Formats: sequence, C-alpha cells, structure tokens
Amino acid sequence: MKSNLDKNGYRINYAIGERNSDGKGYVVDSLFATKGDDYIRFYWIEDSAHCKVYYDKLQESHPDCPHFVLIENDEKFGNIVYCGTEKAVNDAGIKVVKVDVDVKV
Repeated sequence: MKSNLDKNGYRINYAIGERNSDGKGYVVDSLFATKGDDYIRFYWIEDSAHCKVYYDKLQESHPDCPHFVLIENDEKFGNIVYCGTEKAVNDAGIKVVKVDVDVKV
C-alpha cells in the first residue's frame, strides 16, 4: 500500500507504533497519505478492542469522508480502521468489496 501511494505521488507519513516502556498499552501503526484533495488515513491496531475508538475518531475528524472501514480480527489483515477518498483508496491498491450479510434470528 505504501509503495502504491508513493508511486502515485502521495505525501506519506508512516509511523510504527511501539509499546510503552513499561510494556503496557497496545501498538498502533499508522499511515497518512495526501495528494491534493485526496487522502487516506489508515491504522493497524494490535488490540481489536480499540478499533471502535479509532473509527469514531476518524468520523469526528473527517465527517465528509466518503469511505470509512473497520475490520476486526481478520485472519489475513488483523485489525484495521481507515477512511479516505475513493481515489486515494484506489491508488493505495485497496480492493473494496461489497459484502451482503444475511442474518437469521
């Protein structure tokens, strides 16, 4: 994703999270990329219990963002939260798939 954004001319700020020196807390890696009016804010979160917190913060800080995604405990990707414009999401190489869920009660 980072190399895709770089190839497409985005300014990228990437930070690898670290655990507190006392070993407490949780790790969050982040990637923020912008190019003109297009942007993506992406978080990889160690503990799924904190996904909703980051999701809510993104909705507060980017209320007009067209794409918000929260994925918890995915076998392949873990815990991720992101928002971005359609162009930035596409330029990052993220494949957005519509999923219909049939819940039976």
